[in-house]
Amino acid sequence: MAAADDERAATFPQLLARVVAAHSEHAALIFGGETLSYTELDRRTARTARALLAIGAGKGTRIAILAPDSTLQLTTFYAALRIGALVTPISTLATPTELAHIIGNSDAQILIGAREFLSHDYGRRLETALPGLADGAAETLRIPAAPYLRSVWLDDAAGLPWARCTADLLARADAPDAP
Repeated sequence: MAAADDERAATFPQLLARVVAAHSEHAALIFGGETLSYTELDRRTARTARALLAIGAGKGTRIAILAPDSTLQLTTFYAALRIGALVTPISTLATPTELAHIIGNSDAQILIGAREFLSHDYGRRLETALPGLADGAAETLRIPAAPYLRSVWLDDAAGLPWARCTADLLARADAPDAP
């Protein structure tokens, strides 16, 4: 094997570790007045990965992400890759019909996203896309249009009994029994 082959990262976590080592304090993400260094991005994605593991996600878990380009979107995407999950990014421009199709056909088990962005209320859009969602509870999701979906985590879940807050998800990473 050539030396260049030995230096290639075989997995996303290996690639991220190499980038963090090489550029630790450089800006990795600038969004909404916040700048994350590669070290901070690594720390946040590790915490999100622990939170995902704490709710039962792991290799092969199907995670859908409905968020604009943002810290939430990037850290969730990277965290899911760190644990070997399968990720379905969903456009924030998706109509309710498109949302239903994407979530149902991707067999998403977990959906993580933003509640609102610009003039879009994704909580209400999800309720339109997935009949029965509005009548569900976060602990017992059973939606015929998305038969594998078991939890929805939004950055603001206020008034949505079927959704949980991403802050609560992240708190699971800090629990004494967290992975």
